[in-house]
Order: sequence, then structure tokens, then C-alpha cells
Amino acid sequence: MAVFNPTSGKGSVAWMAKTPPNAESAFYLVDAPGSYRKTALHSFGETIMPKGFDGTYQVAIGFFSASESDWEQQALKRLEELKRVGE
Repeated sequence: MAVFNPTSGKGSVAWMAKTPPNAESAFYLVDAPGSYRKTALHSFGETIMPKGFDGTYQVAIGFFSASESDWEQQALKRLEELKRVGE
């Protein structure tokens, strides 16, 4: 998931590198203009976590500067950098 603020020229990209098998997972963006912006990982949203669950989540978040016309390319570039760090 990637987000970009054209006013500041700043953005971020989140990459879910590892999730437990059979664990439903999703990123959410909570945006309250003028107050805050949060990225959250949500799992087991519609179910109860199974008894004895043992799992690992690994998430990497990177930041970048860009113009409005090239922010998507910059986000993809940063994503590739994050993937190389995780190897």
C-alpha cells in the first residue's frame, strides 16, 4: 500500500513481507485531515483468532519524497528497496 501527500511532497509505502498461513490480513489507512494519518495492519477481522495460534507478521514501511507527477514511480522504487533489505 502506498500513500502520497502532494502538498508536502512526502509519501510512504508499506509492504507485508510475511504473514502466517491461513491468516486473513489487510492494510488500512485512517485519514483524518488536519489531525493524523495512520497505516494499520488488520488480521482476523471477521473471525476469532484460533486457540494456540502461533504466527509471524513482518511488515516494512519506507518513506520517500516525490512530485505529484512521479510519486507512483517513487513508491515502486522504494518498495523494491524494502524487498531487497528483507532478503
